[in-house]
Amino acid sequence: NPLVENRYRGKLLGKFNEAGIQTGKSRAEVELSTFALTLVSHLPVFGWIAYLAYRDQGDMAALTALLVTIPRQLYVLTNFKNFFEQINSLIAFKSRVQSAWKGSELQARNLDTQIRVGELRVNDQPVSSLQSLLETLATSTNGRFVLTGRNGAGKSTLLLSLSQRLPLSFYLPSNPHLEIGEELGRESTGERILKHLRVAMGSGVPCLLLDEWDANLDADNRGRLHQELERIARDHVVIEVRHHG
Repeated sequence: NPLVENRYRGKLLGKFNEAGIQTGKSRAEVELSTFALTLVSHLPVFGWIAYLAYRDQGDMAALTALLVTIPRQLYVLTNFKNFFEQINSLIAFKSRVQSAWKGSELQARNLDTQIRVGELRVNDQPVSSLQSLLETLATSTNGRFVLTGRNGAGKSTLLLSLSQRLPLSFYLPSNPHLEIGEELGRESTGERILKHLRVAMGSGVPCLLLDEWDANLDADNRGRLHQELERIARDHVVIEVRHHG
């Protein structure tokens, strides 16, 4: 669904930019925190050096040995400063990513505005409302539910909305590009979809959401996958948008 994809991408980039601005504003706090931690770690060392210098002020050998060790002590303290800087940078980056990720999630209620419920049918029956459809799916333990409707009615968007509302579901987009297993790049689309279905069944989810799984498949592969889905639907809920009638 290009509309949903572009909306998602725009929202994601917007949230990353917003998080970047927030990170810039907090940079002074990070630098202040680093300075404070560095100062706290330096004070005991400098205090101990001053104490030894005062105690052995009449002993030239001891003072010479102390003077020789000071550069090494400063090098160690510099590493402490670098460590604190890295920790603060990591915390800031984590906060930025979490903020962007949280804000980029597609919420089901926002997706619903792009679904024309009156133009959709499930198993050739009109959909009266999203709530009634959810209630039907929530009480179903098996079977196939085929979503149909004209182009632009929101069939794929409805699947995305259901994936948000049904946490125990597995969403498979049309012609998935993620390859699984050892035969990467050497398997047909039908074989790749079968692997995804096996992964879904192995995860134990009770509900499958399939977006035009039969697109770009020849008749033999469509028949093979159809039989596999018939088997799966005996004890799972399968919700699908079909490319072929």
